[in-house]
Amino acid sequence: MFLSFALAYSLAAEPPQMPGATVTPVQFTEPVTEVATYPPQAVYAPQSALPLEADTQAALDNEFRADASYFGAFAVGKDGSWGWIVGANSRAAAQEIALAECQRYTSGCLIYAEILPEGDTELAPGQASLAAEPAGYFNSPEDRPAYMAFAASEDGAYAMVWGHDSQQAADQAALADCSNYAISDLSGLRPMPCLLLPLSVPETVAAEPTTPPPVAPAPEPPLSDRAFEPPVTEVLTYGSEGVFSTLSTDPLPADTQVALDTEFRNGGPYFGAFAVGDDGSWGWVVGANGRLAAQQIALEECRRHTPVCTLHAEILPEGYRPLDRGQVSMAFEPAGYFTDPGDRAPFRAFAISEDGAYSMVWGYGSRAEAEAAALRDCNGYVVNDLPDLRAMPCQILPFK
Repeated sequence: MFLSFALAYSLAAEPPQMPGATVTPVQFTEPVTEVATYPPQAVYAPQSALPLEADTQAALDNEFRADASYFGAFAVGKDGSWGWIVGANSRAAAQEIALAECQRYTSGCLIYAEILPEGDTELAPGQASLAAEPAGYFNSPEDRPAYMAFAASEDGAYAMVWGHDSQQAADQAALADCSNYAISDLSGLRPMPCLLLPLSVPETVAAEPTTPPPVAPAPEPPLSDRAFEPPVTEVLTYGSEGVFSTLSTDPLPADTQVALDTEFRNGGPYFGAFAVGDDGSWGWVVGANGRLAAQQIALEECRRHTPVCTLHAEILPEGYRPLDRGQVSMAFEPAGYFTDPGDRAPFRAFAISEDGAYSMVWGYGSRAEAEAAALRDCNGYVVNDLPDLRAMPCQILPFK
């Protein structure tokens, strides 16, 4: 999508501009008090009259214009490189992302064309806009159980959630889900965090207050390990074989047993844990980088449905041993890359989180740049939709 080609002209001189090319759109600011939405029809708006080479023109016509979802922008570099985006939630974001994509390959990029909604107007402070797809959900929230919430980022990410026990829980879930889809791989791009939008929903009538019955605290995991602690001085890796073991002899309801046998055990990669609630609910995870993380994630997944959960089974690597201070462990997939990085150019770096997220990067100009990129990429995949789960940030590993 974003490839480099040579243009037959120079962009050193100021290119001719079409009307409306010079804009300074307002960025989303918090709190958002009003949301501007538009009909789905989009308008292609060229911003330069410069001719393009065949390859660049083909990308403009067959990729950028073929999608035609506002807000979109197509940027062209001095050497013919290009970058583009469609479906952003604001004109400012579309321009900046297209320029950042183009600047992966060259400098001196300019906005060549845009895709805008019919009737597009500049935002005022406190206003936000939406692309056509999220606008459809935002404008039609009816018949979904309260509590609900809507979050959006300028870059095009959005989330609508419903059926939560409180407005605070819905707000947190929407922000967490939206943030999973925000752009995180463009260095130099300004932060575009997800913000809550004022969703118009029927007024919720509060139920008569009741006193909930006392809930026994969930027992701590019967077996646990040490949490990852920086600085990491040693990485423990294992072979490919995982060992399934049960931690409880209690019989399971039929549906729970099926989930254990066909989902958890078939998924198979260590580190894994399966938790069961007192009502038969369950939660599980495989492919975590640590035993303690797998246990805690499984318990929190189970507690989405019921407050009292216990660990029922685990998947551990053959030869597993508990961690000492400064040690971390790895699931089999990232361990393969870590132990055999191959002939990848320096500078390179490796980052992991206990929850299973990891990233290996290479070809950077310095170790600091490589480590920053690895952390940024890894943190884009950490578990962030379990509100009561302890933080499991990515950490740099000692990488050969």
